[in-house]
Amino acid sequence: MDKVLKSCPHYKQLADIFATEREAEVVVMSSSAMELDPVENVVDNLEDPQDEHDISELASGSSAARPFAKKIKANHQNTAIDRLATLEAERRSFREKQLQFEIEKFNWKRQVETNKHENEKKIEYDFQLKKMELEQNERIRKLEIEMKYNK
Repeated sequence: MDKVLKSCPHYKQLADIFATEREAEVVVMSSSAMELDPVENVVDNLEDPQDEHDISELASGSSAARPFAKKIKANHQNTAIDRLATLEAERRSFREKQLQFEIEKFNWKRQVETNKHENEKKIEYDFQLKKMELEQNERIRKLEIEMKYNK
């Protein structure tokens, strides 16, 4: 908390405005390997509260704090965590589209196989029908020959 207050003296005033996720980002971003998000630059660009009454209104989240929060959100720069979250959302969206494509591909292949199977059944049925017709014609001719020569 000392590092956070050292890098952003207005942190306690802004704590109620930012969600709890933002608190976690500030703690993560305070490591020596990464630069801090320029939150203090955002705060410096805004008008400072005039007295203790204004500070308490900001801390309590009153209606006077709403324009202040809008200014902060408007000037807020993307942090590394925001960028990672955006990339993760894009990756998840891509993966969902990829899975949807795979489902469509599977359904298409299944439909093609079903059509192929139905065509094979139809061909087999037509073959059996033609075979039975030929056998019938053969029996009829045999009977005709037998009748002709038996007379």
